[in-house]
Formats: sequence, C-alpha cells, structure tokens
Amino acid sequence: GVPLVSLFGCNTGRESARGDFDALGLANAFLTAGARGVVATSRAVDDRLAHDVATAYYDRLLADPSLDSSAALRSALMAVRERDASSDWAAFRALVP
Repeated sequence: GVPLVSLFGCNTGRESARGDFDALGLANAFLTAGARGVVATSRAVDDRLAHDVATAYYDRLLADPSLDSSAALRSALMAVRERDASSDWAAFRALVP
C-alpha cells in the first residue's frame, strides 16, 4: 500500500456533505487508495502552526520509526500544545483505514 500521507494544508481532512463519491475528500481518497495512515486538518489552520506540527510529527517518526501516524501525531500535538495552549492544535487528525 501507499506509505503514510501527510496533508498539513487547510481543510485537507474535510468531506463534503453531498453524500456522493465526490464527497469522499482528499484524506479519505488516500485511505481508499491504500495509505497506511493520513494526517490531515479538519479546518483552516495557521501556516506557522502547521509548520510546527509537521516538524514535531516528523521528528517523532524519525526518532522512532515503529510509531504509527496516530501515535506520532498525538505526541507532536502534545508538544505543540505545551508550547502554546491557545493554538488550534485540535484541527489536526490522524486517519487510519
């Protein structure tokens, strides 16, 4: 399958409410194509925050390749939240098949 996919841009984890195949959304399209995991956002996010989350996420994956995307994202978000609790860290999601 496709390796882990990271979509740190705005609204990359959103789906349409239409209910047809076009409503699938970018993140779920990667899951359907066989990705082991996708990190995406549920709404618009600040560029600086996306950078900080992405950096912390990849740092964790590099430090421990046995981590899955969910565990790496959870750890990254905890670190970002500790530095700035007012940031919109909760906009980030780890999706798995």
